[in-house]
Amino acid sequence: MSNLFCRPDWQAKNFNLEAVAGHSLGEFRALTAAGALTFEEGLRLVKERALAMQAACDLTESTMAAIVGLDDAVVEEICDGIDDIVVPANYNSPDNWLSAARSQGSTKLWNCCKQRVPREHWSSLLAVLSTVH
Repeated sequence: MSNLFCRPDWQAKNFNLEAVAGHSLGEFRALTAAGALTFEEGLRLVKERALAMQAACDLTESTMAAIVGLDDAVVEEICDGIDDIVVPANYNSPDNWLSAARSQGSTKLWNCCKQRVPREHWSSLLAVLSTVH
């Protein structure tokens, strides 16, 4: 909804926003809708964010894995047991999460999870350039 409130015709209706929220890039839309940022400030910050994300991509080869079917404790145990940088990055729901890792760590994680995820669930390596979001 935040993108709707950025439109002048919606702003003219004088809606009183009590809260705004956004996820990832949507956070900038929410801040703009709330009047905390101007449109121009939002664009400048999005550009800076993009440059920082690219710099992170250039530092090391990394990737993400999506896992469905394991609870948080199991996820954390598996990540802790891998001899590389592997962390739970997003807990999307009680049994749906994403990991962030260097590429070798993500492959190790994916192989461990494939052995432990029930057949009706799945795990997948994600084709991303880096573990930034």
